[in-house]
Amino acid sequence: MVGLAWLGLALDARAAENCTVNTTDFSFGVYDTSSTTPLDGTGQVAIDCQGNPLTVDIALGPGGGGTYANRRMLSGAQQMTYGLYTDLARATPWGDGNAGTSIVTCTTGVTANGCVGTNPAGGNRRATRAIYGRVPALQNVDVGTYADTVQVTVTF
Repeated sequence: MVGLAWLGLALDARAAENCTVNTTDFSFGVYDTSSTTPLDGTGQVAIDCQGNPLTVDIALGPGGGGTYANRRMLSGAQQMTYGLYTDLARATPWGDGNAGTSIVTCTTGVTANGCVGTNPAGGNRRATRAIYGRVPALQNVDVGTYADTVQVTVTF
């Protein structure tokens, strides 16, 4: 089983803003070491802010592997590489804007740039954005539960 958890959420907040950030963990499912097809998964990040629309930048950390190019999930001493992307084609690595990665910009309450904007009850405005993941095919790994933790940083 291959899974990914989000932890260590960091907010760069202005005093006048009241926002919350939620992420959904996602499971890639069962990895078949003999399959020639990569294993894809999708998670999401949602930002809720009170008041007027607010533009936010969303960055993802490199995870425990320390690199964006080949993020690593661990199962004991075993490692499995994976990637996180801004697009369904899984062509643009999602990171902090450095090392060939991109950040994602969303505006709460506005649907644009792959973000879905909504206005749920209570005066909040929400921006929800999919996170696309891929585990490359044909990795020679042992059976186990592989996991990593990725920091999500939202700047507004």
